[in-house]
Amino acid sequence: MKSNFKFSAFVPVLASPAVFDWLRQPSVDPEAIEAFMATDPAPTSWRSQGLCNTFSGYALHTIEPAKWLMQLQFNERILPGKVRDEFLAKRVAEFDEREGRKPGKKDYAMLKEEVEFELLPKAFIRRSQVPVIFLGKQRMVLIGTSSPKRADEVMALLHGFFDNMTKSETHWFSLTPVGNIIECLGLIAKGGVSTDNEDNFFVADSAVLRGTEKQTIRIKDKDIGGHDVQELLKQQYDVHELAFAYDPNGNEDEPLASFTFSDKMVFKRLKLNDGVARVEYGTVETNEQQTEAVIWLTARTAQEIVTSFMDEFGGYKNLTEMKKEAKADEKAAAAINKVD
Repeated sequence: MKSNFKFSAFVPVLASPAVFDWLRQPSVDPEAIEAFMATDPAPTSWRSQGLCNTFSGYALHTIEPAKWLMQLQFNERILPGKVRDEFLAKRVAEFDEREGRKPGKKDYAMLKEEVEFELLPKAFIRRSQVPVIFLGKQRMVLIGTSSPKRADEVMALLHGFFDNMTKSETHWFSLTPVGNIIECLGLIAKGGVSTDNEDNFFVADSAVLRGTEKQTIRIKDKDIGGHDVQELLKQQYDVHELAFAYDPNGNEDEPLASFTFSDKMVFKRLKLNDGVARVEYGTVETNEQQTEAVIWLTARTAQEIVTSFMDEFGGYKNLTEMKKEAKADEKAAAAINKVD
């Protein structure tokens, strides 16, 4: 089924109850949201960011009760290096003629900065969107990116937005398993067949291994339980990424979804089996219905994958535990600074 909605990777985070209380409101003031909508960077700025409308034309879309969709947009001016270097070469030649010498490091850096500043208003603006799914029951937020850095940027934007909307200080933390991720992935890979949730999850045929000297081996289209891979695991190679198939009904031959899980707490290469998905969707006719169906199934599947999969790692720390750890870290840092 075709849809413009893309959610092939995500980073799960936890958010304060106040965030979901606000989302549950029967109506939202569009003017309050307007101040946080993304606009193009100012002529003197490289980038800007903010909310943008979802496929429905609104900044906030209700997928189903206790599930919501928002989307953030990052705008960045792109200045081609070839264009910049061409103008910079002219500026360097002018400097050489005027000063009677070639520019030094500081002079060159200043000329480069001047050229970039002059060309900035004419630079092409690249726009990228990041979808965000809110799961009310788990008080969890799935940020649709494979980049932990971009996920942090999204989290910071959402933090500011919801602090303003709720008139309170909201808390946001990356989802943290109780168990050690790399050790758990290694145990699963050595089992070679499935996780403890053996009715739903199945180890697929790709992985990323790293040795004690940081050498990396990428495995693709190989049986993880086979002799070759298992011998590598015996040679002190750790598993940093592992591919899985998932099906809520335990169908290993035709699973609903496949994904790869990394030690950076990133779920990536999430892909729904189109044939199985069509059965789950039911009858859809318009493009908007198709998009809504894809979003609904993606949100449901991602929720099931995260909550069930984290059981393999001993569960995950709740928001209260994360807040306590953050306060302890702040106290420790303050004590160190006091000594210094």
